[in-house]
Amino acid sequence: MKRYPLVDNEKLFFENANFLKLIFILLILLEIGYYFLYRYDCAVFHQNVSIYNTVISNYYLYSHKVYSY
Repeated sequence: MKRYPLVDNEKLFFENANFLKLIFILLILLEIGYYFLYRYDCAVFHQNVSIYNTVISNYYLYSHKVYSY
């Protein structure tokens, strides 16, 4: 590892930016994971809601049905 003088802070920062790269990679992975978790959560929620709506609408359909003999 090279040692730079104290004035050259910018060069030191940009050449040893492994920590910054790691932070960016972790942020990107966190965003991807949150996106998939949010999509899965919305899909499960929507599925439950649509099942509930189907049951309720079927109940109302068959309970208010008028049979003509």
